[in-house]
Amino acid sequence: AALGPDLVRLYEGGVTRGGNGVGLASCADFVAAAFGVTASEAVAEGYLGARVDGNEYHAWFHWPALPPTAGAS
Repeated sequence: AALGPDLVRLYEGGVTRGGNGVGLASCADFVAAAFGVTASEAVAEGYLGARVDGNEYHAWFHWPALPPTAGAS
């Protein structure tokens, strides 16, 4: 409720309910580094995000896949 409809702020850091406010911001940093973008670009491009659907909270992130090379085990 403190964030209203703008759950993107969860990935900016500084949002906490008694912790240190790093949580999802560190996730954004890891995902952004994997895709070679900034954390704000990762959120804007949908690599990670959050939403509330009724009484359910959903958070997601995408991780790049590396297809196996021919002959790899």
